[in-house]
Amino acid sequence: MTRWRVWVGLCGLAMALAACGGGGSSALTQPDDGYAYPPVVLPSGPSYDANPALDLTGYCYAHAVGAQGQGVVVAVVDGGVGGHPLLSGAVLPGVDVTGDTAPGYAGDGRIDLDGHGTAVAGLVAARGSDRWPSMVGMAPQSLVLPVRVTSPNMPSGTDPSTVSRAVRTVLEQPVATPTGQAVPRIVNLSLAAAAPSAPLADIVDTVRRQGVLLIAAAGNDGRPSPDWPAAYAPQAGGHVIAVGAVDATGAMPEWSNRAGPAREHYLVAPGVDLLTTVPPTLLPPSAQGLAYASGTSFSTPIVAGAAATVWGLWPYLKAPEVAGILLDTARDLGAPGPDEVYRRGLLDLEAALEPVGGTLLPRGDGGWQPAALAADGALARALQAQDVPVMVFDRYRRHFAVPLGRLVASADRRAGLSLPLGSLSAAASGGSNGLQVTGAWQVDAQGRPRWQGGWRAGAGAWSWAWWQGGPPLAEGDEASLARYLPGWAQVAHGGLTQDPSARGVEGRYRAGPWAWSLAQVSSSAALGGAQVDRQLALAYHGGPWRLAAHATASDRRWWADGQGRTTQWGAALSRQTAAGEWMAAWSATRAQQTLPAWQGSARMALQSVALGWQARNVGLPYDRLVLAVSQPLSLRRGQATVNLPTGVDWATGQPRFAPLTLPLRGGAAAAPWRLEAVWWAPLGKGATVSAAAGVAAGGAGAEWAVRYQRPF
Repeated sequence: MTRWRVWVGLCGLAMALAACGGGGSSALTQPDDGYAYPPVVLPSGPSYDANPALDLTGYCYAHAVGAQGQGVVVAVVDGGVGGHPLLSGAVLPGVDVTGDTAPGYAGDGRIDLDGHGTAVAGLVAARGSDRWPSMVGMAPQSLVLPVRVTSPNMPSGTDPSTVSRAVRTVLEQPVATPTGQAVPRIVNLSLAAAAPSAPLADIVDTVRRQGVLLIAAAGNDGRPSPDWPAAYAPQAGGHVIAVGAVDATGAMPEWSNRAGPAREHYLVAPGVDLLTTVPPTLLPPSAQGLAYASGTSFSTPIVAGAAATVWGLWPYLKAPEVAGILLDTARDLGAPGPDEVYRRGLLDLEAALEPVGGTLLPRGDGGWQPAALAADGALARALQAQDVPVMVFDRYRRHFAVPLGRLVASADRRAGLSLPLGSLSAAASGGSNGLQVTGAWQVDAQGRPRWQGGWRAGAGAWSWAWWQGGPPLAEGDEASLARYLPGWAQVAHGGLTQDPSARGVEGRYRAGPWAWSLAQVSSSAALGGAQVDRQLALAYHGGPWRLAAHATASDRRWWADGQGRTTQWGAALSRQTAAGEWMAAWSATRAQQTLPAWQGSARMALQSVALGWQARNVGLPYDRLVLAVSQPLSLRRGQATVNLPTGVDWATGQPRFAPLTLPLRGGAAAAPWRLEAVWWAPLGKGATVSAAAGVAAGGAGAEWAVRYQRPF
């Protein structure tokens, strides 16, 4: 189509106010995790192709996720808003203080004789269409309330006190909207004065008193600081944002006023060559009611529309909170960090719709905690598969719906490590008269040293043992069956790395091929606090067969009131053949634990299995090699009952809690299979060396350990 250049005279306000319409003049010219969320499909079409500069603001993302300023009323204090197809249904009856009359005009501000106010309104709330030419505003589901204070028929201009009274009138009296009575939450003032005045200060006082956000143009004089009332922003308690302009490259034109003293409350937004709405009667027919506009007058409604977008999603926010969100999430421009030109930077609506300052999870007692719910083992895996939406809140107490599974952090000791777990240790042992003492100094893969040690004493068929830092790596015959006894060694929890906090005592009795033992192990629970395991085990070794069975009861206590109890039964069987010793192990577990952060509890039925093979004289005389594949505790079935925030009170923003009953199943909650190898060999003079390595399916949870031991 033919592109017309149309100049529309924008009148100034004599003595005080002037329209911020571009480059020193006012011109319109006619016309571009762990959890997988569904991809965001950005909108496209003629409406979004019209203003490429607006892509800098992230408004396409906002519209794609449904953030379009739903029902938020924006008062446009300007020269009125004329009729336009793209603003159909967007303009409410407003206020006119100019005294203009016209046939059929109701005196409600829905008339525009110079195009400026309609151009501003279009950048806020134009609905868009799928036919060219077209454009869409920043908040296409918001509502515009025209406050008409300028007119070409006012040669002496408008007194700022008249503007102040008009603003006070529209903010103190609700207006009818399609959904009921409402008051404006945002005032767009694309007008400015070169000097302060009491009426201008009164406008700021009014918006502050009414809890409204004023978005004010910085002005087009190329000054180092904004014009007024934008310059009042530092004294407005977060109720005023001053707005400068940038072009499609993010560069500030020389005519835009800079941040200056308002730097902490100053944003920039596109304000050069923006296609927007103009009453069709003011343009040639071929223009179809659209023209290009430049100036801080037109960057201001970009920010006002962004504020409406934020408020539409979180209607319980206060004006300073909306302002803080837009300022805190602005994209840095110019010199790194805040500067005297761009200061806070470029409006970034996409960032403004994301959590600011991390997320918190509310508790039923009114407190808050980081938005991470810890669980261990199979329970963590089962909960990570849950997609029930739960509300988390950012620094501004805005709610965000997050699938429950994304909040669950595994307390597995391997979670989040970039290096494989492992250790190197040197040990010495010795003793006499039935007493044997072992001590070891160990350094793990992260360079953390720790001490291991213990003793065993025996008299006849009885023996007693104590250890600290986890039992030493299994040696000799102990490297086979006992190692893979479910619930007592690695099959129960997975992995080779010993818990450095573990302390254990054991009593053992042997009678021929039979032996039984009673042991207690205390350690730090995976979730913090303490854990105590008590185990009764029975073993048989006769001919080629070996059998072991056990019953284990575990008590855990973590945080202030969390606790759990686990009961486990298991058995292991092995047979010696010419090809080596073959082993199989199995356990069944019943677990119950409270979830204090969740205000609930969980019950689970779990099992673990292992298959292994041991060979002798593999590389060195009398050495042993054990290969095993195992599946640590995996959930078979269960249920969790929790009380979590699933909604909010839209009037106050307070979280609403609901009891949830979550079925826990296997599948995604199944523990990955692990492959492990253990090698032990005597080196002479009582010295031994042992090594172990393990890895889960998919390469996760890699671990290793090497130990050298000699007598002293």
